[in-house]
Parts: sequence; structure tokens; C-alpha cells
Amino acid sequence: MASFLLGPVYDPPTGLLISDALIAWSSQLSGNLTQVLQTGQSAFGDFEANTSSVSITIVSTQDAEDAPFFDFHYASPFLNDSDGGTNSVTKNSIYRIGSISKLVTAYALLVGYGWESWDHPVTQYIPELRVGASDGAGDPVEDASWDEITIGALASHLSGIGRDCK
Repeated sequence: MASFLLGPVYDPPTGLLISDALIAWSSQLSGNLTQVLQTGQSAFGDFEANTSSVSITIVSTQDAEDAPFFDFHYASPFLNDSDGGTNSVTKNSIYRIGSISKLVTAYALLVGYGWESWDHPVTQYIPELRVGASDGAGDPVEDASWDEITIGALASHLSGIGRDCK
């Protein structure tokens, strides 16, 4: 396991829902996020204001209650509520995950299996791909040499596999 990625080990915090400091932090963060999203100005750079809708919920597995200790939702005034869309954002809103899931998956792989797995061929984990593997003589866009494609190449989008590869 890549423990160097995790840093020192501490006992998980408890009682977050009743922490005065965390309650104050949560309130301040909500106000700051709202201001940044409305004005488009932040310490990290400016961006086009009022174009993003955001939901952020933070929970603790150490507290028995199901309530989050931070719950923030912001709906852009320019939301397109046509064609089944919405004009508000709540804790029940459904978002497209987008590319962030790839990053989370790559980090989870590194934490679970370490850097050495990065250079393993993908067929080590999904041997069924060998059946459709190419010898490299076919169409490079349509045929993939799966035994030569590593986990790291997939994670970094350098595998050379086209979007709708067979």
C-alpha cells in the first residue's frame, strides 16, 4: 500500500456535528462560496460569475447521525430549466460526474496497489481483453494491443485507444 500518500495516521474526529468551531467554519464557508459564485472573484483567480451550480455535502462516518456537517447548494440564476431541467439545486439534485471520477479511480488504485501496478498491462486485471487483442497489424484506431497498454497509460489517457474502440 502506498502509505506515503496517506501521511500520518490520526484517530478520526468525532462530534463534528456539535463542534462550535466547525459550525462557525461551515457558516463562513457557505457565505464565502456564495459570494465567490455570485461575483466571480476569488483569491485563486476570477471567472465568469453566476454560470455554475454547485452542491457540496460533507459527512462524517464517525457520527451516528445521518446529518452532514457541511451542506451547501448554489443555483446559478441562469440555469436552463427547459426540457426537464431545473431552476433550483438541492441535496437531491443529480449531477453528471464528468471526469472527476477518473481522478478518484486513479488515486484509489495508487493507494490500494501502489505505483508498481501503474506499469502492469491492463490484461493482467481484465484477461478477457486478450481475446480481442490485436497484433498491431490492423487498423490502429479500431484495434488495440491490449497486452501493451498499461494501467498508467489508461489513467493518463495515453493508451492510444479511440473513444469508441471495439
